[in-house]
Amino acid sequence: MSFSELRDARPSLWQPAADDWATAAKHAANCAIEIRDQGKGPLAQHWEDRLGAVVGNKLATLANWFEAAFDEMRAVVMILDGLAESVELAQSTLQDAISEAQHHQLTILDDGVIYYSGEPTSVPSDTGRAIDQVQELVNQALRAATQADELAATALGRLALSVAVGDPTTAVQVIQVQASQDQMDMLAGDIPTGADAATVAAWWNSLTDKQRQDLELTEPVALAGLNGIPEEVKAMLRGDGKYDRVKLIQFALDHWNDGSIDAFDNNCTMFVSEAMKAAGIREKNNGWGTFDDNNWVEGLQTGWKWLDQKDYSHSASWVQAQKLHDFLVRNGSQEIPLDQVRPGDVIFFEQDSPNPDINQGEIHHAAIVTAVMPDGDIRYTQHTDDLKNLSLTGRALHEVTAEGNQKVIAVRITPHWY
Repeated sequence: MSFSELRDARPSLWQPAADDWATAAKHAANCAIEIRDQGKGPLAQHWEDRLGAVVGNKLATLANWFEAAFDEMRAVVMILDGLAESVELAQSTLQDAISEAQHHQLTILDDGVIYYSGEPTSVPSDTGRAIDQVQELVNQALRAATQADELAATALGRLALSVAVGDPTTAVQVIQVQASQDQMDMLAGDIPTGADAATVAAWWNSLTDKQRQDLELTEPVALAGLNGIPEEVKAMLRGDGKYDRVKLIQFALDHWNDGSIDAFDNNCTMFVSEAMKAAGIREKNNGWGTFDDNNWVEGLQTGWKWLDQKDYSHSASWVQAQKLHDFLVRNGSQEIPLDQVRPGDVIFFEQDSPNPDINQGEIHHAAIVTAVMPDGDIRYTQHTDDLKNLSLTGRALHEVTAEGNQKVIAVRITPHWY
């Protein structure tokens, strides 16, 4: 992308397109739900012969197509949102470069060439440094916008070839997951990773307060390790000192598909506990070790899998979602509204409708919030099934289809036992 193309781009026009796709996705979801609730369900009860079964299968297939369409259209929303957000960030950096150039009597031509346009007989001594700084900002903006443009073009091309996918599992587990990561990669591309501290500081100062807050929620790990970001921002990202929220998020992103940490067939809660341990949260052991319901203890691991898989090898709170939730809220942590969630929080899924395999009202799954997008969509990472940066909004219909209605409970970890 050229200097003039980025300067004159109007990413705000892409937002209505994303909103239109979101509306279409909602209609598709409603169709899937209506076909199942008002068609397939009643049909099975009132038309039980062979022909009724054939019609029922046709309705089930149609509902699956609408569900897959919802998943795929939510993927389009992610890409369009990511493109708009990334280019707006790049434009903020570019505009700051233009303002800095004007301050130092520099002119930036449409092709990006920078030159001193003041009195030739009195060139300030810092002009060379100013040109270098403006050039760095321009280069950063163009790199970010170009990457976002290329990622979006590739992703939209891939999605255009996915319209024939009628399997909801493939649509949500593969197509939508890839789009979620593409969106996050676009935003990550706006961060000047590897630049010197002065360039990073200039870039950070070029952003609006809202843009800084958005990046703090989408890319806390990258920001926390970047020289030039204010120390108070890094401290806020890491937490109050009792544990390191950034390390908790980093563990989740590094080990989401790491089978070597598994101890049981279902390791979602153990994954959360291991991330908490990696973040520096101390075990709670007031006696009776793994047998105490109010302890949070990994236990003495022998390395013999047949022994370490026994119920008493870990405390129940270490490996069971309901028990971990109850332990946390009993020991200082707070349930928080979903619109206040931050990366490093834990989300729990409570069964909110009848299910033959899960008791209604039971918390049966746990995951780690690894990002919150500018539109408020929560991205979470889980283990068993192993998936990274899932969209809570985008997967809502899948969860209903797979297990029934879910109540999502967010918990902010606040350990009061040490």
